[in-house]
Amino acid sequence: MELHHHLDHLAEFNTDIYAISVDEPDELKLLSDAIKKEYPRTDNLEIQFLSDPQFQLIGHMNMKNVDVAHRGYGLLDASGKPVFVQINDHFGEEFDQTAERIHKELERLQK
Repeated sequence: MELHHHLDHLAEFNTDIYAISVDEPDELKLLSDAIKKEYPRTDNLEIQFLSDPQFQLIGHMNMKNVDVAHRGYGLLDASGKPVFVQINDHFGEEFDQTAERIHKELERLQK
């Protein structure tokens, strides 16, 4: 996962980071374990994987694409309301733009 190369930059946002998938929990556990092995960390910063096979959160964030989820990223406020959603297959590879958008939306939210 390209995004794992940039976890240190995400730490500045002081937010929880989740990857939401329609995959089952056991599949996501295998993926999470493989990522931890490939990208070992000495801190507690990680992307937590959430299984959402019924599209409850994915739908709430308007990221449902027929029977799969769109790739992208977004931000929820403290009450769980989507602040913004960005559909983008390349958000990890285009990390500078991704981080800039997240930073901008967090600043707007904190005003």
